[in-house]
Amino acid sequence: VLENGEFSYDYLVPANLKIISATVDNQSETLFVVTSETVLTLENITASQGDTVSVNIIVKTNDGADVTGGTVELYFDDSLVATIPVIGGVASQNIIIAKGVGVYGIKANYSDATGEFSYGEATATLNVTGINNIVTPETFSMFFDENGALKSDLPFDELYFEGTFENMGVITIGKPIKLTGRNAQFKDTAFKLDANDVVLNNVSIELSQRFDATDGAAIYIGGNNVVVSNSNITYNAPDNVQSYAIEVDIAPNVKIINNNINYTAKSDGTVKTIAINAADSDNLVVENNVLNANIPSVDIDYSAFPIVGYKSQGVHIEKSN
Repeated sequence: VLENGEFSYDYLVPANLKIISATVDNQSETLFVVTSETVLTLENITASQGDTVSVNIIVKTNDGADVTGGTVELYFDDSLVATIPVIGGVASQNIIIAKGVGVYGIKANYSDATGEFSYGEATATLNVTGINNIVTPETFSMFFDENGALKSDLPFDELYFEGTFENMGVITIGKPIKLTGRNAQFKDTAFKLDANDVVLNNVSIELSQRFDATDGAAIYIGGNNVVVSNSNITYNAPDNVQSYAIEVDIAPNVKIINNNINYTAKSDGTVKTIAINAADSDNLVVENNVLNANIPSVDIDYSAFPIVGYKSQGVHIEKSN
């Protein structure tokens, strides 16, 4: 029976019981707790900027038992890097090293909202010995996710590509960055440049298939202030599909300069096959490119307005200046 909205009950706590909690209407309250002291173990880290390292913080009680709850806040110097749950005595997470070359302090702070385990901390050292911003076929997954999108938390302004990248699908760039090839070849791989201030320089692209994600383009540009330069683009498009070597889609201040473009497409005239296509993209610069386009020949009625039948062209620029 409730008296004044309260209920009391005498309960003898078993000797080994450390915590009692109650949950009412999704709200939990700790009724009894015997707090265990915690001990954290954290190892020093040596890595390069851009490396992904597995950080494992061991959290145990002072009698050696695994801590089964709570979280660890991980700091590099005074910057919070991650808040990691403790599961089975370990707080574990993959961390991208954003710090530049140098030596930094690491600190791990453990806390438990229930009070079952006491606050604890440990320190170690982070030694960043170099910069890892070179992408190879073997290290591609360190910089791009499983869908080919550039990881948003990479700390670099520039990436260098080295090697031959085959059947990578669509490489999507969603943040400002410079991508520079060092004898880099991309085979049956397309680029989707969706962010502002992206530079794609000195790469070789050989494409023989169409990707819907790029609207059929070997290089799709959807961001402002994008530069594609000093690159070789060879696109042998599948028959009778919409395709472009480069498409600029509502993206002002784009520069396409000093590229060699070889584009071949066959169609019955019902789909667009255009080497360089730009629409609604002001301040467009197309300069000093070598363009070889082998495209269908179609009749165009220039007496009509608007002019129709432009589906196959070397260069088509519309509503752009």
